[in-house]
Amino acid sequence: MDVSFYPNYAKRFLLFELVSIVFFFFNVLTYDNDFSFVWRILIVLVILALYLGTLWYFDMRYVLFSALAFLLFILLAFVLHYYLLIFMIFFTDFYRKVPIVPMLLCQQALLVVTHWVVYVGAVPPADGAYVSTVLFPILIIQLLIPYVSRSVIRAKELQRELEDTQSQLDVYIQEEERNRIARELHDTLGHTLTMMKVKSELALRFIDHDPERAKAEMNDVLQTTRFASKQVREVVTTLRYTSIKEEVMHAEQLFQTNKTTFKSDGIANVPELSDVIETMIAQSLREALLNVYKHSEASEVSVSFYTEQQSFTSRVVDNGNGFEQQLIQAGNGMNSIRERMKLAKGNAVIDSTPKGTVVTLVIPIGNEENK
Repeated sequence: MDVSFYPNYAKRFLLFELVSIVFFFFNVLTYDNDFSFVWRILIVLVILALYLGTLWYFDMRYVLFSALAFLLFILLAFVLHYYLLIFMIFFTDFYRKVPIVPMLLCQQALLVVTHWVVYVGAVPPADGAYVSTVLFPILIIQLLIPYVSRSVIRAKELQRELEDTQSQLDVYIQEEERNRIARELHDTLGHTLTMMKVKSELALRFIDHDPERAKAEMNDVLQTTRFASKQVREVVTTLRYTSIKEEVMHAEQLFQTNKTTFKSDGIANVPELSDVIETMIAQSLREALLNVYKHSEASEVSVSFYTEQQSFTSRVVDNGNGFEQQLIQAGNGMNSIRERMKLAKGNAVIDSTPKGTVVTLVIPIGNEENK
């Protein structure tokens, strides 16, 4: 909806204001007394024009337009009814960036004067003291609205700034991680691949006149290939070794920040694992626990560990709101957990319901690769 006379920043409140304007028109036009119908329409139209002026100007014109509108509200209060002052909410700075000093304070001073003039001249004496009339809570609300709305808007702006900063930090961390991986691959795998190249060239050189020597060189290439495969695995998964115990400790500190009850059980049952396997489990636990922290709205979360029949099991349980099965299948976080467990020759089972989520990680133990 293109409303050229209506500023873009205010369009999100357009529906609310249209409804309020309709009620304003209705109350002014239907109040039963002898005041001219034509004058009522003219006053309402002038008030609306002044309101549009306050949407566009944030200088002393804002105060001037408000003052003229308040004078017309005083007139309506005297000739119709004082409860019409409630519609001065249009001029209470819902979302404008009017400087608090002096424009907003001047406008609020005029607001107080308007209420007082109407109370003295238009409120029936039987209504008692000003604080006992309906005008008093209306005035308090109208005075507080700009500060409450500014606080909410500022909080949202800070949240956006925090998210932007976090996004920039994530990009920086990813870039640093890529650089570190590149250096690690160059320093370790690069040398191994060079050896494989040299050995392969030697095998080609000896294959015709010294087959036994060529065979020996190719055996060396095979062994070097296996070693290179192991190096790739270690570089990818153990650029930074992460222990399960450290990850549980970090999770406990994390959940203290949002008052979630965190429990861990069986940490002493963690068997002796290779750095690669333990890092995979720890990173999978981190992913599962971060999902709980960010999305589940859980009040309790627990991590447990136990060993049985040549397998080691880690389990994360929360009482949050769960998530849909489609997200379990497609979510990047869930996929990364499965991929890590697959690399460790293990298994990841993720079961989520509206009452909570259970993530179970199982890896075989007792073989040389996992020790």
